[in-house]
Amino acid sequence: MSAVLAPQSVHLPYPSEHLRLALVVDDEHSNRLLLRSLLERHGYRVIEAVNGAQALELFLSEHPDIVFMDVLMPVLDGLQAVQQIRQIKTAHFVPVIFVSALKDDETMARCIEAGGDTFLSRPFSERILTAKIHAMERIRRLNDQVNILYGQMKKDEELAESIFSGAVVTGNVAM
Repeated sequence: MSAVLAPQSVHLPYPSEHLRLALVVDDEHSNRLLLRSLLERHGYRVIEAVNGAQALELFLSEHPDIVFMDVLMPVLDGLQAVQQIRQIKTAHFVPVIFVSALKDDETMARCIEAGGDTFLSRPFSERILTAKIHAMERIRRLNDQVNILYGQMKKDEELAESIFSGAVVTGNVAM
């Protein structure tokens, strides 16, 4: 039986100077320990969950900057957890990297279809982990820039609407 959360809206704090927070989700302690060690070397604070249900709770309460999700876990598997995470409205893009020993095309495709952004096959090298983290940070920065530009565009549209409405009213009065 899987836990289901209703879609929610969460405003995530994201000052650029804060220490980034990674959520590591895996039912194997040794896998969590390895990722924790590597991520801490890359400047992350790390929180851990042993299943997808715990991951959802931590996602909502702690607002991580990045998620590392195992595929096969008890209670709520990684695919289901990520589908629910993607239903949560966030102010910032939060990348999800699936991490699994499963390497078949079907599993990788299902992970991406569930809402994962990339896939890391175990065992992995620190160099590949680093490259994927940097890629996700680039995407997050680009997403933030798009959101800023979109917000500015909406303000410009509102201003243009106001000016146009004023011009139409003024023109009607002059007739």
